[in-house]
Amino acid sequence: MTNVTIQSETTTEPSEPLGTRVVDEVTFDEQNNTAQIRLANSTSADTVSVKALNSSDVTSTAQASTDRVLELNLSQAGDEILVNATVDGETTTVHREQYPPAQRVVESVTFEQSSDSTEVDSATVTFTGNQTGDRIVVRSTVRGVENTINTVETAAYAAVSINPEGDEVVVTIFDDGEATVVHRERYYPE
Repeated sequence: MTNVTIQSETTTEPSEPLGTRVVDEVTFDEQNNTAQIRLANSTSADTVSVKALNSSDVTSTAQASTDRVLELNLSQAGDEILVNATVDGETTTVHREQYPPAQRVVESVTFEQSSDSTEVDSATVTFTGNQTGDRIVVRSTVRGVENTINTVETAAYAAVSINPEGDEVVVTIFDDGEATVVHRERYYPE
């Protein structure tokens, strides 16, 4: 496994349900080292910018743009995609994902509803098995709940309660006192 340096990014974390859906899907073309970021049709963001942290490729679009798919060139040695949305002059990171998929820490995030509810009320993060460090913290930023795992290398999944009106799940790895956000994904009710 290749070590990838993941850069820190300061972001604003929401404290109330999220009204701006930005990313529908991120797909990778490993043969060409590119990522395609499919934007939501109904985003109310003024601008959306997508950045590859290690290759330094950046692209952006204005809200009125008909361009719903943004493409980035990625570093073959490993990279990280950061999607930022600007609404009313405030820029927030809305999605963060590692590349290539073989180096990811997070395999998937699934949003689930309890059997006695029609609303989604939890998120389960499934890990790839590539994670190392002292501990992993999975946090829902709107509901304000976190789950800390101290057996990092053997962790298969972690679940957190989320706000059914919209929330954000952030996965952070702590290693030797350093915190690194390795995944960020938003939930929006249908």
